[in-house]
Formats: sequence, C-alpha cells, structure tokens
Amino acid sequence: MKIRIGFVSNSSSSSYICSVCGDVKEGQDLCLSEAEMRQCINGHVFCDIHMKEPAPENVDDNEFRYETPKEYCPVCRLDVILDYMMAEYLLHKCKKDSKEIQQEIRSKFKDFDDLYKTIKNVRPER
Repeated sequence: MKIRIGFVSNSSSSSYICSVCGDVKEGQDLCLSEAEMRQCINGHVFCDIHMKEPAPENVDDNEFRYETPKEYCPVCRLDVILDYMMAEYLLHKCKKDSKEIQQEIRSKFKDFDDLYKTIKNVRPER
C-alpha cells in the first residue's frame, strides 16, 4: 500500500491560446467557456469575440463550444491565415519539401544574422 504525505490534488491547470490574436488564458480546471474561447472541429482555438456570427439558438452552447463548426471558425474560413499554413502553401507552390529548403538555407547563409539580414531586406516591416 502506498501512503502519500503532503498536498495531493486532482485538479489540473489548463491553458488556451487563441489562434487569431494570441491571447492566452490559463487557470486551474479552466474550461473553454470560462476562458471565453471556442474550439472548432479542426482543433483551432479562438476567442468568442472572433466568431463572426452568434451560435444558433437551438444548439447546446457547451457542445457547440467544443465542436464549433468550421463555418464559424475564423481560421477555417481563412479570415485569418496562420504562418504555418502560409509556409506549407509556399513549400507546395515551389514544389520543395522542408529538408530541401533547410539545405538551401544552410548552403547560402553562414548564420542566423546573415539569413535574417536578407529576409529583413525583402520582407515589409510589420
């Protein structure tokens, strides 16, 4: 038999990061409704305020919150295009995989500063 001495808890901490604005909500046993966030059927988490249309009145909001249809998700609707999606698209468009791109970068640049200087000159300021 095991005997535990000291504090033992069944609670767990939860955290959610909005895919749209990057807002982070965290806390003990935090649920999506307390965080004022939703998760779509494709796994994108976003703040309630980013949903363009209100949830239909005839649905269970808790179920809708954890399985929000893609029509309500700003990422699925492409209102917001995430960086990883752009990178995947560009890899597909140039018909290369990430290993080929990594090799190319290593052969053209000596270090991070050299690469960043080149990228910064091409990329518009944010």
